[in-house]
Amino acid sequence: MEPRKRKASYIVFLWIAIPLIIYISYIQINRSEVSDLHFVEILCIDQTDGTYTVTALYNNAGSKDNDGLKLMDGKGDSVYTAYIDMSRKNSKEISLDHTDYFMIGQNAAARSLSECFDFLSKEPDMKTNANVFVVQSENTNKLLKDAMEDDFAPSETLNAISQKESNNLKKPANTLLNVLNDMDHSYNNLLLPYLVYEDKNMFLEGYATFKNQKLYGYLDYPTSLAVDLFRNNLRTCPLELSPNLNVELNNIQVTPHVNLKGQKLSVNLNVKADSTVKEASDAIDVFSQDTLSKINALEKYKLMENLRKLMQLSKKEHLDLLDVGATLEKQAGQTQLEKNWETYIENLDISLSVQSATAKTYTIESGRTK
Repeated sequence: MEPRKRKASYIVFLWIAIPLIIYISYIQINRSEVSDLHFVEILCIDQTDGTYTVTALYNNAGSKDNDGLKLMDGKGDSVYTAYIDMSRKNSKEISLDHTDYFMIGQNAAARSLSECFDFLSKEPDMKTNANVFVVQSENTNKLLKDAMEDDFAPSETLNAISQKESNNLKKPANTLLNVLNDMDHSYNNLLLPYLVYEDKNMFLEGYATFKNQKLYGYLDYPTSLAVDLFRNNLRTCPLELSPNLNVELNNIQVTPHVNLKGQKLSVNLNVKADSTVKEASDAIDVFSQDTLSKINALEKYKLMENLRKLMQLSKKEHLDLLDVGATLEKQAGQTQLEKNWETYIENLDISLSVQSATAKTYTIESGRTK
C-alpha cells in the first residue's frame, strides 16, 4: 500500500475509533453512576407527635415483588432532617429526580402542607409533573409496609389511578407544580385528591380540603364529582335523574362569570352539555320527543340541586369549592378585596343557566332493538 493511501486509511480509522471510544467510556461512566444511586419512585411523608417520617420506595433491580420496589425510611424534626436520616442509613446515594408520586399522610397534611414541601420545592431537579395525593391514614409508613406484605403493587396502582384521572379530568390539578403555585394564593382553598386503602386495594375517594395550607376535611365522592363538574374539569359525568333513569353528560362546558361590586360578590355559571340515556325503565319511552324534553328539564333540576348542595357546604365551611378566587383574579387581573375572603364566600350569590340536549339512545328491550 502506498504511504499516501496508508495515511488516509489511518485518518479514517481515527475518525471512527475516537468517537466510539469516547461513547463507550461515557456509557460505562453513566452505568457506574446509575448503579451507585437509588432512584426514588414514591415518597411518603408522615408526622406523629412532632416527628416526621419520610418513606421512600425505590427501584430494586432484579426483584419481581411489589413492582420491584423496596422500602426505606428515616425520621427527624423536619421533612429534610428525616430525609437526611434516611439517606444516612441507606447503602447508596438517593435521588429524587425521578420521583413520580408524593403521598402525604393526614397528620402531616393537618400540621402544615408548606412544611411538607418546603424542602422539596428547593430541589432543582424535581419532576414538576409528579402527582401529589393525601392518604387517609395516620401512618402511611405502616400502611405501605403492611400492604406490600400482601403483595400490593404501589407503583402499578398509582400509575393506573393517575391514568384514570387523566382520562376523566380535563386537567388534573394535583401535579407538584400546581400544588406549589396554589399554595401561594391565600384566598384559594386548595383541594387534593385523597387515597383510601381497603381490602388490599387503593383507590381515590374524593378531595381533601385545606385552609391556610392545613388539612381541613374530606369531601365524599358525589361532592367531589360536583366540584369537578362545576369547575369545568370533567370530560363526562354520570347524573341520576330518578331511581330508574340515569344519563351521562358529555361535551361539558362550564363558563363562570364573576362580578364584584363593592362588597358584593356574585357568580353565574353557564353549563352546556350533551347527554345520553344510560339506564331507563321499560315504562319510559326514551324515543319520544316529549320524554326527551322532560329528561332535559330533569337534568337542569338535578344540576341546580347539586349546585345548591355544593354552595351550602361552601358557605357553611367557608370553602371556595368553585374556585371563585382564581376566576376573579383572571377576569380582573388583580384582586383587591375590602373584607376577609371567607366573608365573600359566606355571602356569595350564585345563579345557573343550563343548555342540554339529550340524544336518542338505542336500547334492547324484550329481545328486540328499538
